[in-house]
Amino acid sequence: MLLLACIGAVFLASSQASASPFSTAGIKFVAYKTGDTSTNLSTLVGPQGISGLTGDTGATGATGETGATGATGATGGIGLTGPTGAAGTNGTNGSQGVIGLTGATGPTGATGSQGVIGPQGPIGNTGPSGPTGAAGQPGPQGQTGQTGPAGPTGQAGQTGTAGTNGAQGATGQPGPQGQTGQTGPAGPTGQAGQTGTAGPIGATGATGPQGDIGLTGATGPTGATGPSGTAAAPVAFLATIAAGMTPNPSEIGSYVLNGKEVSFWIQVSLSSVTNFGSQSYINLYLPSGFPAASNYFFTTAYLLHGGQQYQLDGIATSGGTAISMWWKGSQLYVQNFTYNSPVVLVKADFISISGTYLTP
Repeated sequence: MLLLACIGAVFLASSQASASPFSTAGIKFVAYKTGDTSTNLSTLVGPQGISGLTGDTGATGATGETGATGATGATGGIGLTGPTGAAGTNGTNGSQGVIGLTGATGPTGATGSQGVIGPQGPIGNTGPSGPTGAAGQPGPQGQTGQTGPAGPTGQAGQTGTAGTNGAQGATGQPGPQGQTGQTGPAGPTGQAGQTGTAGPIGATGATGPQGDIGLTGATGPTGATGPSGTAAAPVAFLATIAAGMTPNPSEIGSYVLNGKEVSFWIQVSLSSVTNFGSQSYINLYLPSGFPAASNYFFTTAYLLHGGQQYQLDGIATSGGTAISMWWKGSQLYVQNFTYNSPVVLVKADFISISGTYLTP
C-alpha cells in the first residue's frame, strides 16, 4: 500500500508478461506482474511508446481540496528492470495524493527486452532534445557525376560607366561662304501725314486711253431645251462616175441635209460595165448642188471583190463635188484606185462610200 501511495495507482494483470508506462493528466501509471517483488516501482520505466494522437480536451473538473502533506518515505533499493508488460486497461483516476519530496535519482537500469507494441496512445508532450551524437567518419569520395544541363543565361550586366572624352580634334578648314540670304520683309508703313489745304481746281486734262477690258462674267444658267426638230428625210440622187469604163456605171445614193451639214451614202455596181478600160483613176461624186466647203478625207469606203473587202479612201477638194478614190498600198501610203489596183475589177464588184461634210 505504501508503494501505491507513492506512485499514485497500480493496475494488476494476472496473465500479462510485460509492462508499458504512459502518462496522462500528470499521473504516472505502471503495470507489473503479480508477485514480482524484484520490481522497484520507483524506478521502473520502460521504453517510450509511439506518440499517440491528441485526444479531445475533457471538461475541466472541480478543484479538490488540498490534502495534508505526507511524510516522505524512505527510498527503496533499485531493483532490476523487468520485462515490459502489455499495457493494462486504464483504471479510474485516484484522488490526488500528497506530493512527496523528490528522491535522489537512481542509476539507470538495464534495458529490458522489447515488448509487444501496444495500441496507439495519446500524443505525449514533446521531450527535450537529446545531445548531438559524435560526427561519423567521412565516407569515401564518390565518383564525379555527369555534367548537368547548362543553366539559363543570366541577366545582362549593367551598362558600364561612360569613358572619358577624347582630346579635342584639330580645327578644320573654313567652309565656303554661304549664299546671300533673302531680303527681309518690308517694314511697316509709317503713319499718314496731315491733310493739307485744298489747292485751286486745275484745268480738265485730256481724256486718257481706254482701260483694259474687264474679266468675262460667269456663264449664266443653261436655258431650257427646246422642242426636238423634225428629222430631215433622206433624198435620193444619181450620178455617173468618171472611170474610163464602157459604159461608166451610175452611182445610187442618198443624202440628208441639216443646215449646212450633209450626210451621204453612195453605192456603185459594176454589173453593167462591158469594158473596164485603162484609166488611172476613178472618181465618184457628191450630191449635185452641195459642194464641199473645204477639203475632206473620207475613210468609210471599201471595194467588195470576190467576197473580200478592200479598204478605200475618198478625197473631196474645197468647192467641188468630185471624190477621187484611193487605197493604201503595201508601203502604207495611198495609191490611185484604178481598174486593176488594188485588184483587177470584174462585173460582180461593188464600190461603197459614206461620210459627212459641210457645204458653203
